[in-house]
Parts: sequence; C-alpha cells; structure tokens
Amino acid sequence: MGSHEACARARELEPPRYCRVCRRRLVVQVTPAGWSARCTEHGLKTATNA
Repeated sequence: MGSHEACARARELEPPRYCRVCRRRLVVQVTPAGWSARCTEHGLKTATNA
C-alpha cells in the first residue's frame, strides 16, 4: 500500500465537525482565508486557535 502523507496533510486543513469537549455538532463556516467552527456550549474555534 502507498503512503498517505498527502491525505494527512489535506486532513489538517479540514475544520472540525464536532466539539472535542461535548461532541455536539459544530456550526462551521469555511472562507478563502480559513475556517471557523462554533459550539453552542464552548464557543468559537478558528483555523488559528484550534
């Protein structure tokens, strides 16, 4: 089987879909400059503070 390094690098750019603390579904917004993901309980995460 081949290496999946390219897949791993691409996965790092994906925003989270579920909160790491409570596992609630996040409200995700993707823009050309990055992404933001908001949990109703735990607040906002961005591409820079995730």
